[in-house]
Amino acid sequence: QLVPLSGVFLLNRFIMLFVSGLLLIFTYKEFNFSSNKKKQTRNKNSDIEPKESTQLKAKSLFTVVAPHNKSAAVQSVISFFKTDLIYLFKNIPLIVTTLFILFYVGMEMYAEIEKGIRLPQKYASSGLMAESINENLHILGILAGVYFINDIYWRSKESRFHFIENSTYHSFTKIAGHSLTAIVLQLFFTIAVISLAVLFQVGYGYTNFNLDAYAGVLLFTTAPMILFSIFGLLVNYILPNKYIAMAVTVVAALLLTTSFSKSIIPHPLFRFFTGYTGSYSDFAGYGTYLNLFAKRQLFGLLVILLITATYQLIYKRREIGRYSIVAIVLGVAALQTGLSFSDGYKARSKDAAINAAVLYESKYKHY
Repeated sequence: QLVPLSGVFLLNRFIMLFVSGLLLIFTYKEFNFSSNKKKQTRNKNSDIEPKESTQLKAKSLFTVVAPHNKSAAVQSVISFFKTDLIYLFKNIPLIVTTLFILFYVGMEMYAEIEKGIRLPQKYASSGLMAESINENLHILGILAGVYFINDIYWRSKESRFHFIENSTYHSFTKIAGHSLTAIVLQLFFTIAVISLAVLFQVGYGYTNFNLDAYAGVLLFTTAPMILFSIFGLLVNYILPNKYIAMAVTVVAALLLTTSFSKSIIPHPLFRFFTGYTGSYSDFAGYGTYLNLFAKRQLFGLLVILLITATYQLIYKRREIGRYSIVAIVLGVAALQTGLSFSDGYKARSKDAAINAAVLYESKYKHY
């Protein structure tokens, strides 16, 4: 029996033809049809003797004084940021990665709505779409960030341009420029997936959009992705080799951002690279998790900044007095944030839970 070319199957064929056509057009425009062999042309006038050089008139030389103020530092950060964006968004791997993320998360969204044959179909609400994004985007965005951050950081060294780059006065602003790029990259992935979720809602006829549910994605998923991207940038800055830095960040991503982190880091305060996979309620929203998760992300940001300031203070020995004050302020702020997060926290104990269950059974067994 032939499958009728209609409905979702027809839409799938149209999408595949459209994407294939775009790739074909892009390949045709980017392919170079000219020969790579350079033809050596002989100058017809090579036998003609050159004319006598005219006398050059000496002119007074002048020098340009480069500003070393905050405005020039900000312009240097923006320059690094623009260069990274041009390189990233003209890069084919970013397009392929985005399409893969959209495909994977889109399949999970569809599965969450349909729920198979035996379970009833759910409404394509904003809360359901936000839950699907929080469950599936986190690890994909982190792994994509590991690759692209490593690529943009070592790009100048691979082209031997870092000798000129590091000789400039404002070369220290390179990290700040790359950090802005990491933020924009993870926001780009998030906005793309949220746009896909909105299309699912429109396609299923559920146009009651809840902005609070999608705003929670920025905190529960995008914020940990940004933090780990900045942490990966710091690892690339400290380690001397590109591939060693890549290996360390991949291992850290698998250990610190997944469920393995619970066995390595028992206290939830220090698991600020992990996301939130809980449910969203149309009545209570995300509940108390919103405030606590925001405190944990702030603590993680302060810890990363503290590590950066300590590294500059110990190994680079730049402006010792200034970095000492910055490190003290960041340490105090991180301590206060951590204490605020841990207020009322009680660690779970398996033995205590078993003893409580035994005590409950022995106390109420006569009922």
